Amino acid sequence: WTLVGVFDAVWAADFPSVHQAMDVYFRVRVAGPADFQLACHSPAGATRVLATVQARPTPRGLVEGAIRLLGFEFPAPGEYRFELLASGEALGGVTLTVTQLPSPAAPLH
Repeated sequence: WTLVGVFDAVWAADFPSVHQAMDVYFRVRVAGPADFQLACHSPAGATRVLATVQARPTPRGLVEGAIRLLGFEFPAPGEYRFELLASGEALGGVTLTVTQLPSPAAPLH
């Protein structure tokens, strides 16, 4: 895998805001085949399951992949937690901070 354009923050002029395309990459060690889910926890406390995939680990127990999200909508600014689960058990996650751009009339300092 080659990772290009890695980010943990997004700026938006208006809300809701749509991010046209992004990939969530993962590399985890598991004991055996599992159903993986990618979930997103919004700042408002809502949780959405974004994708479910089945994967079989390598002989060393590694599973690696990426889940593409197209047209992902952020309803409001805040911290969005993306979490990977295997058979219902949380394996890890990352937080994406979504911030509203200041209005053009506002000073940037």
